[in-house]
Amino acid sequence: MTAHSDWLGSVTVADSAFARAAFEKLDRLLTALQPAALDRLRSIARFDDTSAQIDLHHVSGKDWLDVDLHYSEDLGGMFNPLGHEEYYQLRGDLSVEQDALDDLAVLLTSTYAIEETWWRGRHIRTVVKQTSGGEEIGVSVSGWPLLPPKWLLLPNQLTVRRDSLSYGGRLTSN
Repeated sequence: MTAHSDWLGSVTVADSAFARAAFEKLDRLLTALQPAALDRLRSIARFDDTSAQIDLHHVSGKDWLDVDLHYSEDLGGMFNPLGHEEYYQLRGDLSVEQDALDDLAVLLTSTYAIEETWWRGRHIRTVVKQTSGGEEIGVSVSGWPLLPPKWLLLPNQLTVRRDSLSYGGRLTSN
């Protein structure tokens, strides 16, 4: 069955206790964080009897900001701006679901600084730095790990573009 969410363009929820509870937890999280830069039309979620799939998109359309979260009671994974996070249910640990939602909250309240490097008009490297609460919590580098020495380059051969984006999520106090 389809469900209504102010935050997601499409939501499918199976008629089970797990599916309804998982949807309600996600909807409460998004309502609490108020992620202003979430692309509500393109973001979707599906909840069935044993698992959840959540695909969130940024209004900028930048693919590197997409969040793809899948989880069940004992395992899961999330593709996010810094790479991939895996979840496993271990004896005595919190549920996978809660770990995934906690990580999602951090992602939606973080700022992402991106530095794209171009050499002779070709994109050669991207560095993404995640900051939360004024503290750098992760870095991802794709492309060339090292750049050519500056003395080897002619003027305008190396171009660096910097940008800073976030989902705009904010923790609100009640």
